Amino acid sequence: MELIAYISIAWWIVYFEPLQATLTSLYMSLHSRPWVMYLFEALSCIKCMAFWVTVLGSFDFILACEAALGAYILELCLNKLS
Repeated sequence: MELIAYISIAWWIVYFEPLQATLTSLYMSLHSRPWVMYLFEALSCIKCMAFWVTVLGSFDFILACEAALGAYILELCLNKLS
């Protein structure tokens, strides 16, 4: 049950439009720095966010890997629907 909560939080962070619009505008203003592109891509990736949200929430590496795998599988299934 804990795994579903972490994937849901990561999904919300990645696909919540006002948050992503804010990140995009921040990215456009700081585009000259090289590390900003990598940070922006990591904050837009459901697998990365599921991993880091789980690591920061539970401090469990194995659970974080399972959350990233679950988010990847969920993303593949939802992409096949559309």
